[in-house]
Amino acid sequence: MLAREHAIGSGVILASDGYIVTNAHVVEGAHQIQVVLPERNGSSPFDIFPVGKRKVLEAKLIGADKETDLAVLKVDADHLNVLPLGVTRSVDPG
Repeated sequence: MLAREHAIGSGVILASDGYIVTNAHVVEGAHQIQVVLPERNGSSPFDIFPVGKRKVLEAKLIGADKETDLAVLKVDADHLNVLPLGVTRSVDPG
């Protein structure tokens, strides 16, 4: 018996060279993983085409942890918009 199963999830791009974090349960047992990104139409990361204009990339599963339900994917792409993490300004006590 041959069956197709699709799962849809969301993720966060952590590195502009294509590292993405998503939920492990979404990619568990997957034979093929695709990442869908909206196409940009300007220089700002907020300038994107309307729904329908998108880029589909094949992704490779780098690793997954069931306990934390996190997975790391890698797509072959450069200059992706990333979610900035960490402190971007000095922190003062109080």
